[in-house]
Amino acid sequence: MGVLQGIGDVILILAALLSLIAFAFLAYAGWIIIRLVKEVKGEVKTVSGSAKETLQEVQETGRFVSGSVVRPASVAFGYVTAVTATIKALSEKASNREKS
Repeated sequence: MGVLQGIGDVILILAALLSLIAFAFLAYAGWIIIRLVKEVKGEVKTVSGSAKETLQEVQETGRFVSGSVVRPASVAFGYVTAVTATIKALSEKASNREKS
């Protein structure tokens, strides 16, 4: 039984060594994951800052378009509508006077 017990001891030692190697790989993987999480946090801050800058640019563009295109166009359209309504009203009065 001494030989079998010796083989069993060797197998047990090899299993323990494999277990230690597997634990080392798991520890390394955990360390890599922690580094990755830290890197992702840094990237998220960068992307968040970039998104805020983009939002500000879009808001400024909207203000510019509103002030230089939409507002003057709506004022001009209002004047055209008022002039058209005035001409229509005057022409209707003139045609009613001619009929009377």
